[in-house]
Amino acid sequence: EVSPGVPSVAFQHIPTVDFAYGGDGLCGGYDGEGGVSPVRSDAGLLEALVDADVSFLAVGHNHGNDYCCPHKGDTSLCFGRHSGYGGYGTWDRGARVYVLELDDKGRFSWFTYVRLESGEIIDW
Repeated sequence: EVSPGVPSVAFQHIPTVDFAYGGDGLCGGYDGEGGVSPVRSDAGLLEALVDADVSFLAVGHNHGNDYCCPHKGDTSLCFGRHSGYGGYGTWDRGARVYVLELDDKGRFSWFTYVRLESGEIIDW
């Protein structure tokens, strides 16, 4: 995706209720937990990020989820993946990788994929 203006992305640990998997074919990735455990209130944070044209909000918390979905405007909502040896679950460990690029004309773009501990790359 290409975004005009000042490039910006955001990371936080716990997802908002908006991270619920749509299952509408627009999301790429795995809904390994069948839902999310969101913050009780995001106090308008997500709408502020959309208004500021933030490219994506990346979260963790739900270790079995690693999907990335378009939200509103040019903002996407993305889960990381179970990456460590602690915590809960038996999912294959890996990480969501974000590739951020700025071309010679100052245009920002990004893409993402999951790389498993085995080295396998999963690109939805």
